[in-house]
Amino acid sequence: METVARPGYHIGRWTTGAYESVWNWAGEGPDSSRVLRWMGAFFSFVFLVVPYAVAAVFYIVAPVAPTTYLETDLTFNYDFGSDRAGQGAYMKAGLGLVGYVHPRSDRLLGGLGPTGGFGYRIGRLDLGCNVTYLPPSLHGENPNEQTNVVLGGVTVGINRF
Repeated sequence: METVARPGYHIGRWTTGAYESVWNWAGEGPDSSRVLRWMGAFFSFVFLVVPYAVAAVFYIVAPVAPTTYLETDLTFNYDFGSDRAGQGAYMKAGLGLVGYVHPRSDRLLGGLGPTGGFGYRIGRLDLGCNVTYLPPSLHGENPNEQTNVVLGGVTVGINRF
């Protein structure tokens, strides 16, 4: 998270310094040129909003960046008495294939491990939770590392049939 937020911090700090420099520049010089300087400062202030917006994007993405992964599961589902409309609770268990960014080395790796979860279908809406465990022997880290990776997710889906 820190590696994503750091550029946002530097952009914001630079932009704050740029605002200060423009403000000081607009107040300098003889009175005859101050009007032109204030007009230039106005346009500079308008365009300096852009780096602040970029910094905001870095700050918004930072909490999500280290938790990003892609998972494909092969699961067996058990419905707990779904009605004719397909509404009801379900449970699933199976095998998950995961591509993820390693939390310590920041490398893109893959892994295989057991997955399980539960959910509830309401008409076409599907709400669920799942957890996948990647033991050290089944994901792509160095042999001397012994990291257990646990991935969790919340899903909201729409069933088309």
